[in-house]
Amino acid sequence: MKKVIVPIRRKMTTKVLVGVSLAITLVGMGLILIVGYIQIRKENTGGTNTDGANASGLVDQIDSAAQPASKVQSVGGEGGTPTITLTTTPEKVAPGGSATVAWEAKDADVCAASGAWTGVKNSVGSQNTGALQETKTYSLTCTNAKGPTTVKTTITVDASLTPSAATGVPNSGSGSSTGSSTGGSTGGGSTGGDTGSSGGSGGSTGGSTGGGSTSGGGSTGGGSTDVAPSLTLSISSGTITSGSSATLSWSINANASPTPSCTASSSWSGAKSTSGSENVSPGTGTYTYSLSCSSSAGTSSKSVNLTVNAPASSCGSGGSCTSAEVAAHSSTSNCWTIINGNVYSITSTFISSTHVSSLGGPSLGGSKLCGLNKTSIYNSKHSNGNRTGGGHTANWWLTGNGNALVGAWSGS
Repeated sequence: MKKVIVPIRRKMTTKVLVGVSLAITLVGMGLILIVGYIQIRKENTGGTNTDGANASGLVDQIDSAAQPASKVQSVGGEGGTPTITLTTTPEKVAPGGSATVAWEAKDADVCAASGAWTGVKNSVGSQNTGALQETKTYSLTCTNAKGPTTVKTTITVDASLTPSAATGVPNSGSGSSTGSSTGGSTGGGSTGGDTGSSGGSGGSTGGSTGGGSTSGGGSTGGGSTDVAPSLTLSISSGTITSGSSATLSWSINANASPTPSCTASSSWSGAKSTSGSENVSPGTGTYTYSLSCSSSAGTSSKSVNLTVNAPASSCGSGGSCTSAEVAAHSSTSNCWTIINGNVYSITSTFISSTHVSSLGGPSLGGSKLCGLNKTSIYNSKHSNGNRTGGGHTANWWLTGNGNALVGAWSGS
């Protein structure tokens, strides 16, 4: 039998061809996977850009741009003083934009705000600035037995920022010519994303919070803005007489958002409406009426003072008496007389006494004494009150032996 001998070179050539074919197949499959991945990323971002690198990076760009820049400060702690961490988000806003100031104080007994905000603050909290039209500085001082710690942050109002850049997602590249039917959650194209460099990846309806125009941006073209309450509190009169009343009136700015809750304190209490009036009629004294209205956007507090005086004394109760009031007491049994600027009550026993008769006779009888001003005759017959009788001066007899001082004479 004849043997068939296959050359070694022929066997090696066959193996090389099989290996090359397998490598080509694997490379092809890899390219198919890559193209498919790029297409999926493009569909998820709503774009039709054929640049694979740009499409694959678009989501990362949006995620990064959606996070506003924050400023974090941590101060204090030296020698046991409070430590304050203050976070401002964002540091810069467009005119009419707002920011949030958040704080956390450790080892603090009390914290107080100053500058663009005021009032006592909790050791941990946050507050929205409301719409800002100018740059403002917010200061917070926290104190304990070791001393105070103060931190400040400045929020800059930058006119070069647009509302979309300040409150929504910045423009992130070219939009598609038609966009998706509803747009992305933060996109801002004016007609379904067909905005070129100024459009985002929004659709015909637009996102819920994006910038741009109303049709392709957010539901209101820029989102809602919280507005801090501004309280007005007044009182009809700061001083009244006991028995009368004063009216308290208050209101807040109409654009306050969200609607604040108002609480009364000091000389009144309880929940109050955001506007109203109330009559107060306290007793004699000094009173303070305080009102505070608060929402997540801020707090506004005001106080007014009220002084209540006792009513003026009347004739017969320590007050002055007129001539007409004295004339009403003109009988012997009810006798008042005016002598040297005072009104005296003279008893009927004193009028009919032999002492009176001896000092004046009929001229000091009831009909010529009671209800009248007898200053002239009294002084002439009693040496201006210094004449004595019965062991006493005439002046003594005006308030002695049952007689009494009623009050001062008004002079008319």
